[in-house]
Amino acid sequence: MKKIALTVLSLFLLVGLPQRSQAQSAAWHLFQRANQAYQEGQYQQAIELYEQIRQSGLTSGVVLYNLGNAYFKDNQLGRAILFYERARRSLPRDQDVTANLALAEGLTVDKIATEKGSLPGSALTWLARSASIAELTRGSFILYLITAALIVAGILTQAVGLRKKMLAFSIITCFLLVIAGTSLFGSIYQQRIVSRAVVLAPTVDARSGPGDEYTKIFTVHEGSKVRIRQERENWYLISLPNGLAGWVPEQIAEVI
Repeated sequence: MKKIALTVLSLFLLVGLPQRSQAQSAAWHLFQRANQAYQEGQYQQAIELYEQIRQSGLTSGVVLYNLGNAYFKDNQLGRAILFYERARRSLPRDQDVTANLALAEGLTVDKIATEKGSLPGSALTWLARSASIAELTRGSFILYLITAALIVAGILTQAVGLRKKMLAFSIITCFLLVIAGTSLFGSIYQQRIVSRAVVLAPTVDARSGPGDEYTKIFTVHEGSKVRIRQERENWYLISLPNGLAGWVPEQIAEVI
């Protein structure tokens, strides 16, 4: 379980208020009760309490992580992976989140290999996954201000040598701004535009069309991560990282 102080800080930052509101106090009380239930091995009760915090809107990466732990202990592998993935978006560099997600993924039935991208693409993907959207946004904004300030100062300064240095530094910061901005766009695209989901049912057959009467193409199991490409009549057209695609009932998967 995560340290209590980290969760308090996360809740404070989420709402941006110097003092706890009534809703925050209620969420904090639920968090304490949920932690106690988890420590006592009452995982279903812990899940219910963590879910109440999440549904109140005063959630954080720590709450999502603890909820993933509770689901994992309750042998709900799919939901554990789902909430570990959600926690990783808020805590991209947290070693516990990364380790527990890897542990849960290691227990899944489906082992689907992914294609390796090019070096530049892989580097940008690594950066996007190593920082949250909020961090990339702040970093891009700061780099933009620094670049603009260097350019303006370089133009206005009378000293030729200093002007050249400022303009040279502005080129460097501009390059970093392009990298940060590209990573930010990629992160937003992956998290907000591309619909990724986790399979929650023990086993599901993907079919050639949106209905049980269509031919079975392949089978996926609990915990598999898929991409949702289309929705029709309560069915999802999903695709796997290896390119396979098929239709499954929408109730068997939940969007990350």
